[in-house]
Amino acid sequence: MADAEVPDMDGGRRRLLVLLEPVEVAKMLRISDRALETSRNEGRGPPYIRLGKGGRAKDLYNLDPVLKWIEEDCNRGGLLVRGWLSKRRVRMRGETCR
Repeated sequence: MADAEVPDMDGGRRRLLVLLEPVEVAKMLRISDRALETSRNEGRGPPYIRLGKGGRAKDLYNLDPVLKWIEEDCNRGGLLVRGWLSKRRVRMRGETCR
């Protein structure tokens, strides 16, 4: 699991949210920042969070949903499989997604 658990003040455990910049997600997918932006605008890419409004808004990605999206996309023959990665291979947990 990508998110870490950290102790809270009450002695319990809380999940630590891991947020990624678009450039980090693009590197994970081995695509350009622009290709990720295009997929985001077309509703095809991994889920993201938009913080703020207007021109000052910032798009971030939660690591767990991004990893889940990659795995599901590979399983359904989605963007990664259909050559979105220019025929490069992406390894996820020992599996190869072509």
